[in-house]
Amino acid sequence: MPQQDSHAIRPRWHLVITLAVCAILYFPFLGVAGFSGTEGHRVVPAWTMLESGNIWRLEMFGAPYVRKPPGMPWCIASSSAVLGETEFAARAVSAVSQTLMAVLAVVFAGRWFGRQWGLAAGLAQALLLWQLPSARSAEIESLNNLFTQAAAFLVIDLLIPGRSRSSLLTIFGPDLLAVSIVGMLLAKAPAGVPVVAACIAAPCLALRSVRPLASFALWSRLLVSAALTYVLLRPFAAELNEPNAVPNAVQDLIWSRESVAGLAAIIPTVFAASLPISLALVFPWGPDARREGEQCTDPVFRRGFLIARSLAFAWVLSLLVLIAAGVGVLRYAMPTGVLLPPIVAYVYRAWRDPVVGMSPKRIAWARMLFLRRPFVWPVLLLVGAATYLWYFEIRRIERSGREAGIRLAEAIPDGAVVWSQGIIDARPDIILYAQRAAREHERTFTPLWKRADMYRGELPPPGAYVLLRTDPGSSEAHTLYHDAIDAGRLREVATGRAYPDISGDRYKVQFALYRVTAPGEP
Repeated sequence: MPQQDSHAIRPRWHLVITLAVCAILYFPFLGVAGFSGTEGHRVVPAWTMLESGNIWRLEMFGAPYVRKPPGMPWCIASSSAVLGETEFAARAVSAVSQTLMAVLAVVFAGRWFGRQWGLAAGLAQALLLWQLPSARSAEIESLNNLFTQAAAFLVIDLLIPGRSRSSLLTIFGPDLLAVSIVGMLLAKAPAGVPVVAACIAAPCLALRSVRPLASFALWSRLLVSAALTYVLLRPFAAELNEPNAVPNAVQDLIWSRESVAGLAAIIPTVFAASLPISLALVFPWGPDARREGEQCTDPVFRRGFLIARSLAFAWVLSLLVLIAAGVGVLRYAMPTGVLLPPIVAYVYRAWRDPVVGMSPKRIAWARMLFLRRPFVWPVLLLVGAATYLWYFEIRRIERSGREAGIRLAEAIPDGAVVWSQGIIDARPDIILYAQRAAREHERTFTPLWKRADMYRGELPPPGAYVLLRTDPGSSEAHTLYHDAIDAGRLREVATGRAYPDISGDRYKVQFALYRVTAPGEP
């Protein structure tokens, strides 16, 4: 931006504009659609915490649920304690997390490249289309991405020399780093570790020196965060030994068939998923970029150039770590997106500020990236994001388990005990909505996740109920309980279906409710 118009939007308005864009994208109609996908796996343990008052136990329908750390359930429980047990309250955690990510992008980009350039990073983060669905869902990704971003930015800021000694971030940055890493590990365990590890190694590549690793502040805070995480997670470790516990299946993530199939294409796939923001990755490389960074008279930009290169290196390294670990599932690469928005601010300043002296060739590329005008790209992305979210919300309303749960509640008598495995494992929102519908009619029933018992084909006492998946993708009714159904020990009471495909003709989840009869009962 030329010097005369660099303050066209003054820095004090950057946060206001960024927050306004986040408010438009993340919060409207947030609670309209019912829960879908795996949202129920986050919401049920959180609301169970509120009912029991025990924040040190993760439980879903009677079974210890230790597939994920307690960070997201804690946040949903806190939000729901204030806003009520609603879809809006559960999803507000992600919406607020995504908004704070945009705020962090503004703050750190302004610190690294000059205050007047922070808005570009804030808008890039707010309009990163790949992360929009998770920002409006009661899922873990946005919360994990927030803490991963904070940890990554603080590591880069700590290891690249030239920080302002009087800044609050300089004084409290190492302690905030420890807090961020604890938050990241409590949100999604090691999912963000590749990004933070890459941010530790990347400054060494940018500076061509291992000197950044000689940081007592870094390593001491890493040790503190590891110890604190251990203390916070220790109460949940005992639940792993309970007979009906639901642990995390690591083998489904590392070198699984799904992961291996995506390993070869993960880098170009992640790049494509992050477009057009990821196009900024091409700018910190090459002799022209190095000349700009080394010869610029502004020390802030000289340091900013090293930070931009470190972020670009970290993006590549974090994906290589995932490949080495055999993780080729796209959603586990989502934390890498947090590294991109500040690079947009770097490109923006190099293009618009004559002090930097960007070469004509690189200016032409920058003009192409930003569609020839500074703020054309945010407007187009905002329109595209709004259009996409409209479609996303319509589809989500249709694919919720709410209606199926309401119909299921009509078939379950007051005080019944219902065993289930496949439905809870895949779509617990169906049973959650069935419970809520029953309560509205002053009835209650007790759903139990009898994972181990049902894998053995066992039955509850006569008079209880069993909820089985009957769709072709499940073996419950077709194999595990086939003999009991044929023998009349399980008598069908009701059927249901949920999650239609695009055509609406086929349903991903089909189920049947059975009553257990006594031997010889007519």
